[in-house]
Amino acid sequence: LLCGNLALGQKLNSEPDPSLYGTTLKQILKAADEAMNVNKDYYTAMRWNKRAKEVKPKNVEYAYKYAEAARQARSFIRAEEGYQDVLRLREDKGQYPLTHFWLANMRQLLGKYEEAITMYDKFAEEHTGNENVPSYFIQRAKKERQDCVWAKDIAEVQHNVDVQHIGEEINTPNKEFGAFIIGDTLFYSSLSFESRKDNEPTERSYSRI
Repeated sequence: LLCGNLALGQKLNSEPDPSLYGTTLKQILKAADEAMNVNKDYYTAMRWNKRAKEVKPKNVEYAYKYAEAARQARSFIRAEEGYQDVLRLREDKGQYPLTHFWLANMRQLLGKYEEAITMYDKFAEEHTGNENVPSYFIQRAKKERQDCVWAKDIAEVQHNVDVQHIGEEINTPNKEFGAFIIGDTLFYSSLSFESRKDNEPTERSYSRI
C-alpha cells in the first residue's frame, strides 16, 4: 500500500501526458484557435485551452488564452482564476499588460469591488504612458474604478430579496439565461445540449430555447 501511494504521488506530481484525452497538444491548440478566432465559440475555446493548460501548466501563453476565452464566454470565475495564473506565471510586467485590467474587470463583475478598485489602480499606475497599452484602457480603468466605488456604496445598503431555487429541471450546472414569460409558460435558453460535427474531435455544448 505504501509503495502504491508513492507511485500514485509521483504520477500526480508529474507533467500530464501531451496526448491527454487521446488528443495531441498540437490538435488541442488548433481546435482552441479555430473555436476562438474562426467560430467565435468562446465556451469551446475555453474548454480546449483548459486542456492545453493541463498539458503545460507552466505555460503563460496557454494560461492567458484560457483566461481570454473564459472572459469572452462570460465565465467570470474561471476568467478570474485564469488571469491570476497569468500574473503568477509571467516573467515580467511587459508580458500581457492588460492582465491587471481584465482581472480587475472580472472582480468588478463578480461584485468584489474593493479588490477591483485596487487592481484598477495598479493597472493605471503601472501602464499610464506605456505605448504598448492603448490609452482607452487607462481611461476605462479610471471610469470603471468610479463605478466600483458607486457600486460598493450601493451594495452596502441592505435589500430584502428572497431568492428561490426553482427546481433542478431548470436550475442546472449549465448556463440558463434570457428567461421570459408568455402566458403561464417560462421560456429560457440553456447551454446544456451537445453535438459533434464530423470535423470535431469531441462534442461541444450549444444553447437552445
